Amino acid sequence: MEMMRPSEMVTMRSQYSARLRSCVTSMIVVPFFSLVPAVIIAHTIVGPIGWAIGDAIASVVYAGLTSDVKWLFAAVFVLALTWGTNYFFLNTASPNSPLALLLEVTGPAWYLPAYALLAVAVMVVLLLPWHWRRE
Repeated sequence: MEMMRPSEMVTMRSQYSARLRSCVTSMIVVPFFSLVPAVIIAHTIVGPIGWAIGDAIASVVYAGLTSDVKWLFAAVFVLALTWGTNYFFLNTASPNSPLALLLEVTGPAWYLPAYALLAVAVMVVLLLPWHWRRE
């Protein structure tokens, strides 16, 4: 076995440290400096704007349900229930839909988390073959 010269050792060490710096930068530094400002912006700017929009929509719906045209707002709710369209909230499964089984299995308290987990599982199953093919 042949001994390495000091210049070769320095070259090897610098290549290793360059690779290590690249990994540290891509795995720790970049996510940290992109997530921290994103969370701050979400809590200070986007959140209050969404809250204001939600309050405005809620006040319009409340005003509609308590005004003289409440029959119109009630008709929209009745039609949504009659047709089973479930436009307003996804907190229950539409009748005779495949998700009704999920609602029966999980119950109303765990329906939305199970629905989100089901959506993630479907995306993983759809995208995993492309990930395997790339490697």
